[in-house]
Amino acid sequence: MHAKDINMPKPYKLILWDLDNTLFDFDKAEEIALQYAMRKHGLTYDPATTLEAFKIVNLRRWEGLEEKRYTKDEVLVGRFDEFFGEGNVDSRALNADYLWSLGEHKALYPEAEGVVRELHARGYIQSIVTNGAKEVQDACYYNSPIVSLIKTVVISEEVGVAKPDPRIFEIACQRSGWLDKGTTLVVGDSLSSDIAGGQAYGVDTCFFNPSGKGHSAKPTYEIRSLPEILDIL
Repeated sequence: MHAKDINMPKPYKLILWDLDNTLFDFDKAEEIALQYAMRKHGLTYDPATTLEAFKIVNLRRWEGLEEKRYTKDEVLVGRFDEFFGEGNVDSRALNADYLWSLGEHKALYPEAEGVVRELHARGYIQSIVTNGAKEVQDACYYNSPIVSLIKTVVISEEVGVAKPDPRIFEIACQRSGWLDKGTTLVVGDSLSSDIAGGQAYGVDTCFFNPSGKGHSAKPTYEIRSLPEILDIL
């Protein structure tokens, strides 16, 4: 169901936002961070091929975390071991520089602040649930203009479970002070973590799909731009 198809808004109260590529522009920051880290370590960055090749490895590692095949360290450091070949680079130092740059450059999408502010004005409780690295998420979030509008931020690294495990959504609801699943909505860009996780927890979901990619999932809603959620809520 798309936002435009909705006739009668459902009385939601709690909105559980994903962070990367939902509220914050991860893709833009990722390119800057990878260039920075590689050049600092004397590695050649090819604008035509490097980023896309790294994205494949990085996505595979994060999917492994979701499937509980990798630990967080095996994702963050292991992706560089896999990408450059284990022993060919100092993957831990490379990752540290990459994460620092991510935290410095990851910013809200231009329309995200207005949407969050409007929902806050309407009385919604809004929280964030993310699998991202704590130091990066803290750096970008606490420097953003939505800090005072968000009830809580739940980071998988802190709580020991990652999306799509339904327990991380339960923790987020508890910390948000709202336990009614019938009036809770998960919003995110990942079918495998946000949508599948929200469904496993038993709440409605909204798939943020700006590129309009095809899929066979069945989220409660699907939107192409963030302001469309204002028609749902």
